This record gives sequence, structure tokens and C-alpha cells, in this order.
Amino acid sequence: MMGILEALGQRQDRAQYGGASGDYHREHKPAPSGHTDFAWPGKGTAIDARGGVHTKGFIAEHDTVQEENRRQIDRARAVGWEVMILRGETRQ
Repeated sequence: MMGILEALGQRQDRAQYGGASGDYHREHKPAPSGHTDFAWPGKGTAIDARGGVHTKGFIAEHDTVQEENRRQIDRARAVGWEVMILRGETRQ
């Protein structure tokens, strides 16, 4: 995903860590008790990526983890964020 964003000219914002400013934030919290994988706070837009680690082991086998992911997205949407969910090669 980060390679795709880079190819699109998007850079990760590292200012909070003393680095360069960029276009998007990683692990951003648009609402309390929640986060998204990639976020553009100035636009209220985020991407939650599902795949890789989300398809194996603990995360895939435990409904409570998946349900908490859904709640996090619902909380972000409730405060006005547009959250796109990427699963493999699909977007919801």
C-alpha cells in the first residue's frame, strides 16, 4: 500500500517524529479509541487496509478483533470521516 501511495506522489507525514512533512499519516486516530491505517486529516479521509497480517493467525481467527476493527471504523464515520476499507484488491 505504501508503495502505491508513493507512486501516486503521496508522502508519509513524519513531522511528529522530527522528520519531513507529508501528505498522509499512518495509524491516525480520527476518533477516540480507534485508528486507521492511512489518513489525510485535512480531508477527513482514511483508508483501513485489510490483508496480510489481517488474514492470518490471531487476527483472522478471533471475531472480537474483527468486530473491534468494525467499531473503530464506525466511530470514525460517526464524527464525519470517510473511511475506505481495502480488502485484497477490493474497495468498500
